[in-house]
Amino acid sequence: MFKLVTIEDVVLVPARLFGYPRLESLEYVINKRLSDKIIPGVGLVIAFWDWVKVGEDALQIHSGESNTKCTFRVVVFSPFEGEAVFGRVSGAYDGGVFMELGFFDAITVKKENLPRPSSYDEDERVWIWKPTFEEEGEAQTFYMDVTNESVFRVMELMFEDSWRIPPTERNVEGRNPMSIFAALYDEAVQDNQGLGDPLWWYEEGEGEDEGEEGGVGDGAKEEAEVLEDGEGGEGEVYGHENCDVGRGINASISGY
Repeated sequence: MFKLVTIEDVVLVPARLFGYPRLESLEYVINKRLSDKIIPGVGLVIAFWDWVKVGEDALQIHSGESNTKCTFRVVVFSPFEGEAVFGRVSGAYDGGVFMELGFFDAITVKKENLPRPSSYDEDERVWIWKPTFEEEGEAQTFYMDVTNESVFRVMELMFEDSWRIPPTERNVEGRNPMSIFAALYDEAVQDNQGLGDPLWWYEEGEGEDEGEEGGVGDGAKEEAEVLEDGEGGEGEVYGHENCDVGRGINASISGY
């Protein structure tokens, strides 16, 4: 779900940051410019990770700012097709269910990809799964309520050019920009065993024990260990011209 991507860029540090340690100033500028941005075809940048190479500073005579050519790695959110991801239901409509991960909420499970048979309750604005299990002999009812934990499988990542987003609508104060417009969308499915609310698949009385032994959180822990060990690799190298605006950010990445 997360990977390390190497980026080459010229980092512009304003004069007001000269009083801080050099690398801290560079890292601050990189995070401010790249966090929550989309690299088309790669994914959503989460944060700066580490340095690969830092060049010499070049002072700009007219502005008093410094330019530094740097190579560094960033953590990128980029789930692969078919990956099972643990999230929460954030909303529902007659066409499907919206999912979110806390930092990313442009995830949609269309109605044809929900567990079958499912129906939409217009009054409650919730999807309901009513399966018939052979051993039970009668239909049971499972609700896909908002805020419920849920497992979904990534079907496709879709990237959208930011120029299609009206400039006045790229950022609305007080709201999560990703919930309005995004340069990255995730289409998912929940039409197989083990997907959906984890509680659906627990046998009576065993949910607590199984959660302690090997819950969904183990995958996230392993992911973090891979990043710490550096096994994610440097990957491909991207320049600033490959970056695009995401999550409603107004400034252009290439406008350094």
